[in-house]
Amino acid sequence: MKQTIQNSGFSRRHVLRIGTAALAAPFILRPQSARSAQSIVVASYGGGWAEAMTEAFHKPFTKETGIEVVVAAGTDLAKARAQVQTKNVEWDVVELSNGWLATGMRDGLWEKVDTGVVDMSGTTPGSQNEFAIGLCLVSGSFAWRTDKVGPGGPPKDWAGFWDAKAYPGRRGLMTRVTSTLEYALMADGVDAKKLYPLDVDRAFKSLDKIKPTVTNWVNAMPQTISLLQANEVDYVSSAAGRVFLARRQGIPLAYATNCALVDVTRVAILKGTKKLDLAQKHLAFQLRPDRQAHFAELTSYTPTKTEAIAKLSKELLELSPDLNGPKTAMSDEIWWSTRFDELTRRYKEWQLS
Repeated sequence: MKQTIQNSGFSRRHVLRIGTAALAAPFILRPQSARSAQSIVVASYGGGWAEAMTEAFHKPFTKETGIEVVVAAGTDLAKARAQVQTKNVEWDVVELSNGWLATGMRDGLWEKVDTGVVDMSGTTPGSQNEFAIGLCLVSGSFAWRTDKVGPGGPPKDWAGFWDAKAYPGRRGLMTRVTSTLEYALMADGVDAKKLYPLDVDRAFKSLDKIKPTVTNWVNAMPQTISLLQANEVDYVSSAAGRVFLARRQGIPLAYATNCALVDVTRVAILKGTKKLDLAQKHLAFQLRPDRQAHFAELTSYTPTKTEAIAKLSKELLELSPDLNGPKTAMSDEIWWSTRFDELTRRYKEWQLS
């Protein structure tokens, strides 16, 4: 069966303002001292992301179980580490940013997920881990305006994006090294299913080829849409979630779904929590297909449960790339965890050279 996903537009990243009446009610932040015995604290990214999490997961979890969910905005790896090291654990559940899973595993920050409570079956391959659930899938590719396409049509994949002779136009690329190296390798003919370990030197040689046509280096994901809207670029690396929101605002955008790079957004339990049993129940609730489908409709972020994907609207499915497609790649967060700083420095130096 074809497995499809909808990509996200959060910029690592994880805060997206959602203009929907369902999220109008604010979520409540309470100090540790206000906790009851039947409560857990979730360290969250805050903003629209937390509002969507509250609407799709926290409120219905409390209604069903009687367990209160206290949302603490400002999830932070250093704070999580300090709590574990001092044995003063205030958070129970932690929303992880990119790279935190591997770092936290190394430092002993996460409790193991109890698979007797948390059902990880029927999920996207590679999305689950013994120390964290994969909540949703996010991915990036490239976007363009449908009313500004040249006579030859838009590029069909990253090789076409790199080929400015066959597909003339101004290019935009992100200033972050993650994803960009993968795009460069896919453009150079590397099999999307065999990207890792990344051939870094080959990726930079590939980037050398496209550099003259890059007119905009983009610092933040929202800028990718504003550049298209202002007609300052013709093709730009972006995320399907951003395209999803732009379309709802009437901006005529298209997105290359067939050559996306997919990441997993994860949630873990902080080591040493005294609410371990309640936290395990909350993780289990987040993997329920009905709840995941609701979250996806609020945010455009794809469920990891395949049963939930089948519940998505046509609007979301139209932007959903095929995970089994030959040009769709899964990001390897473990590979990046020990190389991010070094390659970020190299990429910045390359941009200035």
